[in-house]
Amino acid sequence: SERWNLLYANQLSTAEFKNLAEDTRQYLGHVPKQTQATNTQLLEIVMAQDFQDLTGQVIKKMMDMVHILETELVAFLIEFSPDSKKAELDNNLLNGPVVNPEGRTDVVSSQQQVDDLLESLGF
Repeated sequence: SERWNLLYANQLSTAEFKNLAEDTRQYLGHVPKQTQATNTQLLEIVMAQDFQDLTGQVIKKMMDMVHILETELVAFLIEFSPDSKKAELDNNLLNGPVVNPEGRTDVVSSQQQVDDLLESLGF
């Protein structure tokens, strides 16, 4: 670039111009090889991303199917379990934990409190 600037400023001799032209010609001859290598590497990156995206979609579909299967299997087992076993089933255990937030500072009970907690943790 500096040599071309000197040429346009009329500060190069004829011999220097010929050298500049030859160097530029050689450089332009190497450019397609270099761009082909870059193109190949970029294509590999894109293909890897596509593969990862497709794999993620397959895993998500499989996890959704497993979740549905688990839910239906549990419902099936509860529905067709013997009456003696149904009596032993405590329905309160199926609802998850319930925490009384009154008088406690370590329990969040609103979305605003959750947002504040996450913000204080740097999220």
